[in-house]
Amino acid sequence: MALTGVLGLGAALRWVLGETAKEYLGRDFPRRFARWLKGRDLPPAAGTHFTVLIADLKRDGDGSQTDHVAAALVPYNGIDVMRVGSGPEWDSGSRAILEDQARRLLADKRGDVLIFGEVAKADERLRLYLMGGHEHSKTQFGSYTLETAELPKDFGDDFNAVLLAVIAAQIAPATEQAGQYLVDLLRPAADRLRRLCRHMPVGLDDDQRGSLWHSLGSAAEVLGEQAGENDWLQQAVEACRAALEIRTRERVPLDWAATQLNLGNALTTLGAREDAPERLRQAVNAYRAALKVYTRERLPLGWAMIQNNLGNALRALGEREDDTARLEQAVEACRAALEVYTSERLPLGWAMIQNNLGTALGALGAREDGIGRLEQAVEAFRDALEVRTRERVPLDWAMTQDNLGNALTILGEREDGAARLEQAVEAFRAALEIYTRERVPLDWAMTQNNLGNALTILGEREDGTARLEQAVEAGRAALEIYTRERVPLRWALAQNNLSNALRALGEREDGAARLEQAVAASRAALEVYTRERVPLDWAMTQNNLGNALRTLGERESGTTPLEQAVAAYRAALEVFRTAGASYYVGGTERNLAHAEALLAERRGASAAE
Repeated sequence: MALTGVLGLGAALRWVLGETAKEYLGRDFPRRFARWLKGRDLPPAAGTHFTVLIADLKRDGDGSQTDHVAAALVPYNGIDVMRVGSGPEWDSGSRAILEDQARRLLADKRGDVLIFGEVAKADERLRLYLMGGHEHSKTQFGSYTLETAELPKDFGDDFNAVLLAVIAAQIAPATEQAGQYLVDLLRPAADRLRRLCRHMPVGLDDDQRGSLWHSLGSAAEVLGEQAGENDWLQQAVEACRAALEIRTRERVPLDWAATQLNLGNALTTLGAREDAPERLRQAVNAYRAALKVYTRERLPLGWAMIQNNLGNALRALGEREDDTARLEQAVEACRAALEVYTSERLPLGWAMIQNNLGTALGALGAREDGIGRLEQAVEAFRDALEVRTRERVPLDWAMTQDNLGNALTILGEREDGAARLEQAVEAFRAALEIYTRERVPLDWAMTQNNLGNALTILGEREDGTARLEQAVEAGRAALEIYTRERVPLRWALAQNNLSNALRALGEREDGAARLEQAVAASRAALEVYTRERVPLDWAMTQNNLGNALRTLGERESGTTPLEQAVAAYRAALEVFRTAGASYYVGGTERNLAHAEALLAERRGASAAE
């Protein structure tokens, strides 16, 4: 029994409160886990424009400050400004009602971002509120929750960066979906905003300083995600924490919760890229803090989005830990979000959470005996694909196809016959029609890796070597993009899976060359996969190393490879038993019994001589 690791089953999209929705790492597994894309790898999509609606600011008697906000956006290509006259009514007495009015205006005008607010005469500042997208805008879905910005009257170029940063975070998901990224647009503004935060102008009060730090966190998080630069993600974490020192829960609870959300998002993306799980634990804490303010009764849509983000962080964390408690919590969080996001009310948001639920169920089902959770995962992905069509949201469609393929691969491995595995291969190849190496190289590599897994299992059930040769080719293609320096965990995973394909191919060929390559690939993976950092991945790779050594030992004289195989299986079992991963325990116990029998036979033959 070989154990394959999958990317994409867990590459979940995450929603960002007041900010954006991104692949994490997904993904992501990773939206996802995270996308980690370089802006230069992605040619801009020609003709993509986004509409920013600007409502008349309250208490702006001559309209000069509303004009000033509109003029600040004119220089940016791709942003169309539309003045809409009166905005949401301020005298409603309820934040939820205010948000609902903003959503209705966005839907009516088919805008991508709405800006409204007031001129505060007492302190000569602008209090601006921004809300992103709706189900019929180019952004496809939006935050449905207000983002805030505090600017001085007649603000200059430095403060333009604040406005652009918040808007860019709102339209980021749409640009990703169109294959157009904001790195070139946002980087100069983020650099200016960073300088502004480090050298705060004299006379700013706490609200303005907190807003500046929060805006820097927003901009840095988008840059870190889209440019694949961890330094910007670290800057986002630092900026959010600086904002939280000013935006306290006691003084401005809603702003405090929004910054906790942004902190959680940056930590989740950063944690998916690092070996250690500490960032993911911090992300979970940040999301749970935000939920203390964003309650279901008070702000149901915001509460549901945080539940979704929490589910993604818990799933990513659960995949790194020995037990399944985090994965169970991830499923629970996604199902809670679906109580608010219904297919009738918000179909694309519902489809995204269905995708994320599928990733959590798939990760849980992979560790359990039986196929119940895996069948639920397949159902969730297929439900999502009814809304996420190739024509409507091509990159999301490709992601969910990839996730569906992974769930079908695991199911197919546990069932007789090839039907599920054939469906998995079909799903991966469909995803690769959108995930091209030129457009999204890391997603292309992820799907090549996953395709190789399915082809390996399918090839082991068929005569001949054609499928296995295709699996090796797919695995090596993935490693052209997945380098140890760039994405070490993914590199290790691809090495492990390539080892499985090489071992299966080597079993059908004369000689030991392929088997030796398989052993080398597994040992390379173990240089990154350590027991302390990623115990289950380490155990899976130990099992697969044992498989390659056992087959090699069958062809060689002596006992050394068989002894190493037995040691590898025993090491793997220690972790699988601790984790309660019953499916993996059973398979590895059978592998160990086979290797011990071969070793005993070989030793007996040597003694007889």
